Amino acid sequence: MKRELPLFITAITGLVIIFNYFLPEVTGQITEIIRKWVIVISSFAIILGILNLLIISLRKTVEPITHIDDRIANIVLILSLIITIIIGMVYKVDPNYTSEFKLVLDKSSVIPLINFEVQKVDNNVFTSVIFYSIYNPLSAAMFSLLAFFIASASYRAFRARNMEATLLLLAASIVILGRVPIGDYLFGLIGLKISVVSEYITAVINAAAQRAILIAVGIGTIIISLKLLFGIEKSHIGKSE
Repeated sequence: MKRELPLFITAITGLVIIFNYFLPEVTGQITEIIRKWVIVISSFAIILGILNLLIISLRKTVEPITHIDDRIANIVLILSLIITIIIGMVYKVDPNYTSEFKLVLDKSSVIPLINFEVQKVDNNVFTSVIFYSIYNPLSAAMFSLLAFFIASASYRAFRARNMEATLLLLAASIVILGRVPIGDYLFGLIGLKISVVSEYITAVINAAAQRAILIAVGIGTIIISLKLLFGIEKSHIGKSE
C-alpha cells in the first residue's frame, strides 16, 4: 500500500492536469486546487532543503577530518544563509525606491556639460546590499570563470582526430571568424565574405540540428510522462523494501 498509493495519486493528478487542456470547464476548479497544493508542498520542500543543508554543513564543520578550506566554506555558507534569512524577514524583499537629484556628466556633446538628473535609489537593505552588492558580483565572477572552462573544453573537443571532430573544428572556426571583423578582412582578400557563411551555419544548419534535438527531447518527455502515469517508472517513490 505504501507504493500503490503514491502511484495512484500520481496517475490521477497527471490525468486531471492533462484533461484540463481539453476540458477546462470540467476540471478547472480541481486543477486550481492541485496547483495551490503544489505551491504549499514546494514551500515545505524548500524548508526541508534548507534544514538538510544546515545539518550537512554543520556536520562537516565539526568533523575533525574535514579540511580547513572546506570548514571555512561551510561556515561562510551557514552564516550567509542565516544572515540573508534574517535580513529578508526584517526588511522584506520589496524594493524601496526614492528619487534623488544627482549631478551627471554629459559626454555626448563636444563640450562636456554637467546636468541634473533624477535617479531612483533603492534604500532596501536586502535588495541594495545583499542582492546588488554581493550576489550580483559573485554571480558575475562565477560566470566569468566559466569562460576558462569553456576554452579548455573547446581545446579538447576541437582536435581533428576523426571525421566528426574535423567537421566540428571546421564549423566552429568559420563561426568564430565570421563573428569578428578580421574574418571578413582576411577572407575578403580572396573574394569570400565569411560572415555570410557563418550566418548560414548558425541560422540554417544549427537551427535544423536544434529542432531535431528539441523533437527528441519532447518525445522523451512524453515517454517518461506515460511511464509515470501508468506506474512503470517508480524511482520517485524510492526503492522497494
